[in-house]
Amino acid sequence: MNKLIEHKAADWNPHIVILDPHGEYANAIPRAKLLDPTTPGALRLPAWLCEAGKLFEFIHPKSTSQATKQWTAFKENLLSLKQDWAEAHERDKEEVSIDSPIPFSLQDLSDKITHKDFNDVKDSIDRCLRDRRMHFMTRPEQDNPDESVDIIRQFVSKDHSASIINLSSVPSEAEGVTVWMLLSLLFEYKVRQSIENRHKDPILVICEEAHRYVPKFGNTLSESARSSVARIAKEGRKYGIGMVVVSQRPSEIESTVLSQCSTWVVMRLTNPDDQSTVKSFMPDGVKGLVDALPGLGPQEAILAGYATNIPSRIRINDLPEEQRPASNDPPFTEGWSSEPPSDEQIVEVFNKWRYNS
Repeated sequence: MNKLIEHKAADWNPHIVILDPHGEYANAIPRAKLLDPTTPGALRLPAWLCEAGKLFEFIHPKSTSQATKQWTAFKENLLSLKQDWAEAHERDKEEVSIDSPIPFSLQDLSDKITHKDFNDVKDSIDRCLRDRRMHFMTRPEQDNPDESVDIIRQFVSKDHSASIINLSSVPSEAEGVTVWMLLSLLFEYKVRQSIENRHKDPILVICEEAHRYVPKFGNTLSESARSSVARIAKEGRKYGIGMVVVSQRPSEIESTVLSQCSTWVVMRLTNPDDQSTVKSFMPDGVKGLVDALPGLGPQEAILAGYATNIPSRIRINDLPEEQRPASNDPPFTEGWSSEPPSDEQIVEVFNKWRYNS
């Protein structure tokens, strides 16, 4: 990734978006912009980007006998806010649908819901507004009611080559909808560009721990996240948005997503299921190389597919310490030979935990 970003061409300006579920890449990539949801103003994904149905499910996931009426009230008040914005900007309100990405304030939406039968929906909205972990979604910039340009510039800009989305601090119940909002934003942006502009700013999304979002079996963080990852994997290429799928467990990733991978870089795998999955997607001439997977050493990999004329066993270049992801396991023998954390350091951990800092 660093080699890709540091390509020496004078006009080289890649646009790379990294989904970082464990906060490992913050210091590893030069010319990268860190978008940390817990840092005020660092990440902007306002709620108005979200489709109405998915926003309602996220804000008010509880199913009750009043669910249909609550959804109707939510939808009517939301549409009214969007139409008001359109009229204020001299646009025909009849052109606006419930899912149009038109700015509105969740606080205004809460204020509009006044009937006592819908107090629980109002309470759910207010709870989201109070959660500072969600301010990147619930608190738009008040000095710029239409943040469209600023939102896209987080990911497409001459000022940085990569955007790292630190998902480690996002609440687990919100991680799925955050990934869905981000990937849907990028996909819809590319689809609606002119063909000429589409060719000027292709975007590459790197999906770390992909089995969290598109698992072959079992529960995913979010069906919405699953659909957005799968849609880019299957359709994104024609619109200028590509995807790198990264996982230590390829056997746990949905096969339709793996089938769209045109280039494979496979490092050491010892699990027979993972080896079998990789072998099933490789060209026939490469399957002998796949048998070497359990014996690969550190930084060794099998490279096959569109990016190389000949499938090969390769060695990944060395990286200086400061450009490596913070993904090394703590060394037990070294740690057990050191002094344990001080009382102050333990207090610091709990303060971070208590105050989401």
